[in-house]
Amino acid sequence: MGYTGTITSDAFSAYGTFANKLCGAVILSGCFMHLRRNFVDAIQIIESNTTGDLDDNCPEARIIHKIAEIYHLNTPLNQETPEKRLAVREEKISRLVDKLFEDIHGLVKDPDVFNTFSETMQNALNYAINHEEKFKVFLHDPAVPIDNGAAERAIKPINLIRRNSLFSTSLGGVSYTCTLLSLIETAKANGHSAQLYLDYLSNEAGAFTQAELKEIEEDPDQDFEFLMPWSQKFQEFLKSRIENQQEVLEIIKNLKYPDHLLSTAAENQFEGNLPVLDQIDQNQNNYLPLLSAAMPQSEISPC
Repeated sequence: MGYTGTITSDAFSAYGTFANKLCGAVILSGCFMHLRRNFVDAIQIIESNTTGDLDDNCPEARIIHKIAEIYHLNTPLNQETPEKRLAVREEKISRLVDKLFEDIHGLVKDPDVFNTFSETMQNALNYAINHEEKFKVFLHDPAVPIDNGAAERAIKPINLIRRNSLFSTSLGGVSYTCTLLSLIETAKANGHSAQLYLDYLSNEAGAFTQAELKEIEEDPDQDFEFLMPWSQKFQEFLKSRIENQQEVLEIIKNLKYPDHLLSTAAENQFEGNLPVLDQIDQNQNNYLPLLSAAMPQSEISPC
């Protein structure tokens, strides 16, 4: 059947077509980031012709302030349990969303008021009203985000390597590329080095026997929680890598290198080599440089 669940997005018509084809299996949720952006575009027109700050007497500014209040309550909920997130959304945030749309409807229902706005503001108001129900979906499902900003940020690196992907000329190649990029972005979203996470997956995959691989092929819906970047096994893998690097650092410290080479090594250290773990002393550097690899090979012999 394909994907089922909720898609948080702007109002691009392709999402609606997709949802309609699946006959209710997909729910569309509005993105408040795109909603706010429309009113920001509208207020910039006023700011270009106005001196001084705009207060809530300006409808464009007032709408943006109300959206900011919604974000102010919702953002901290990202660290809360789904139950707590749902309770706050239904008890507090829903009232703010209702007030926001009451204001928007009030600006639209009076033609004499509506016609005084710029075309950009009129489009922003119509956009909000046309998709009002979608903007309220997140209030009743704690798993639904208020916007799709995280997805847009995650897909940006993929857009940047678009030219490198020109040779994915088959469906199989595209599928493998998407799988690899999904693994990389999952690692990054959980605050881990993508390189280390792929190393971990490679080690785990190499440990499967032929019988286990055949079993996975026959039943792909098995529990692979231990392969996830938030698993305890991956944390243990990271800790072992940190310990290994500490051993290398101790060896390097006992060698006599000129100070300028050590400075060069520090400047050339790999970014994002290792994430900070709670189990590790917080006085250590956030990322432990592997100096032997960071220094140019021609300069690593001891004096």
